[in-house]
Amino acid sequence: MRVFRDPDVAIVRFACTNSDEQKWVQLMQEVYPNGVLLAYQKPQKNTGPDTTLQLAFPKGSALRLCGETREDSRLMEDVHEALQLGGGPVEVLGYGAEEKFSSIQCVVGRCQVCNRPILSPFECEWHLCGPCSRRCEHSHELGYVRHRNFPSIQEIGEFCPKCGVIFELRINRRGVGLDIRRGVRAPKKANYIP
Repeated sequence: MRVFRDPDVAIVRFACTNSDEQKWVQLMQEVYPNGVLLAYQKPQKNTGPDTTLQLAFPKGSALRLCGETREDSRLMEDVHEALQLGGGPVEVLGYGAEEKFSSIQCVVGRCQVCNRPILSPFECEWHLCGPCSRRCEHSHELGYVRHRNFPSIQEIGEFCPKCGVIFELRINRRGVGLDIRRGVRAPKKANYIP
């Protein structure tokens, strides 16, 4: 399958590239014409980058989606990361057509405040879109936060437990203050330090 991302509305489209995939999408369209929630199944082995997405139907069968190009594989890895951090199901919104084959239109997560579709791993982890996190009335808590240059490394820092924004200590001519580190959030499942 080919993977397309619509950055304006955070919708991912999986487009068929052969007749077997076409049959699956047509069957899905007959059984679930108004869309469905598909449960995310985590990969059994950690063998490196995840380029195959496995989703479970409500009645037990599973759908495996594989990217075909490097671009597809990169987008599939982004979807994997967003689903692993967010933990939610994939919401199938509807079906469409890409060139001569069918496609599935999906949402990876939704904002808990405004119900807007979200796709970024950080937004999915906190279930909060960018505009809603900017409107947050921040409170400060000390805990483990992601390192600025290496997101996989955690360090002790100050963050907001409502939206996950990380605050940085800055020292300048005016004195000491806190800056918000834009685009980076604390891990949702952090061990908080009292």
